[in-house]
Amino acid sequence: MTGRLVSLAGALSAVFVAAGSALAAGVTMTAGHLTADSHAYGAAVTCTLSAAAADSYVAKELSGSNFGTQTTLIVSSAGVTTRRVFVGFDLAACSAAIPSTALVTSAKLRLTTATVALGTRTYDATGVTSSWTEMGVTWTNQPSAASSVSSSASVTLGAASGTVVEWSVIGDTQAFVTGSATNSGWRITDSAEGAAVGTLLTFNSREAASGRPQLVVTYVP
Repeated sequence: MTGRLVSLAGALSAVFVAAGSALAAGVTMTAGHLTADSHAYGAAVTCTLSAAAADSYVAKELSGSNFGTQTTLIVSSAGVTTRRVFVGFDLAACSAAIPSTALVTSAKLRLTTATVALGTRTYDATGVTSSWTEMGVTWTNQPSAASSVSSSASVTLGAASGTVVEWSVIGDTQAFVTGSATNSGWRITDSAEGAAVGTLLTFNSREAASGRPQLVVTYVP
């Protein structure tokens, strides 16, 4: 059976023609018979989560060690002593709850350096796809991450301590809000791991006195 939809003067006519036969049926619907599904968005709202709900890093050569109580988070490209950071935020902690129908217009993941940058490097933020805990994560049991990088940010040689490094993570955050993905946070890695002589960079963790990880989300409810 084939179908043709014809619109004329605000009315819709659906005509179905059986293959190889004469006209079988004709159905006419006016606009009043149609139900529109729409959502009216309100004014933009910004939620700043000024500290991570959980953060830690893992060390390749110390594969069973956990660093959840440390005041710093370390990323390193070294092949033998690779370091990766894990950070997560509780979106439910926003003072005005973000509705599942909200449209996220901006989401910035921010880490602040605790030391001077020893090289010009690119760091990748990738959505984490399985659960982990601040006091339990190690290199051995580190959670899986998405196959594609969510966002990348560069730090230049000599960048001062206190430099804010920012990743745009709109897509991940939108998925967390709607529930199409579980909010397990992000993994931060050097984009070129495996170097014979690696470069490391240290960030402040949520246990630090200042410069803690932030997630700044702007959305329209």
